[in-house]
Amino acid sequence: EAGKLYISQDVDKALNAAERAAQAMKDEYISVEHLLLGLIREGTGMAAQVLRREEVTEEKILQLISRLELEPNPGAGEPVFTPKSKRILSNSAQEAVRMGTMAVGTEHLLFALMRERESLAVRFIVMSGGSPQQIFAHLIQAIRGKEGDEAKGPVTEEEAGQGTATL
Repeated sequence: EAGKLYISQDVDKALNAAERAAQAMKDEYISVEHLLLGLIREGTGMAAQVLRREEVTEEKILQLISRLELEPNPGAGEPVFTPKSKRILSNSAQEAVRMGTMAVGTEHLLFALMRERESLAVRFIVMSGGSPQQIFAHLIQAIRGKEGDEAKGPVTEEEAGQGTATL
């Protein structure tokens, strides 16, 4: 339908992977760190490619999560999204619209996740050796390439800095 936003198969796979990660950890909530793991485990989307380029791996993130010493909740049923995770999902849809597409891709989800600068996910990315500024720059370049927009040249510092603004 015209004007209707939809979620790409890559995002659907990433969200399912995030839910499975939460279940495997016996968490009752799907938190930002589960979203990050889901994006990595999805494997083929733009977000997974950018995270791989920054050497943010599943192994590194799992190691950081294990240090949290969270209490597993064996009685937890289906995990539900935390308010912050819901906000990120909503913001990813806004990112897609802002970028002029009707499909929410993993790149939009990672963009929205990265804007939550104080989140565990962003801290884990930094602790894994990833650079938030580089991730924004890689995302912008990848989105341009996807849209056949290479003629605009390299991403400027201003564009990369846009990613550090909060919504």
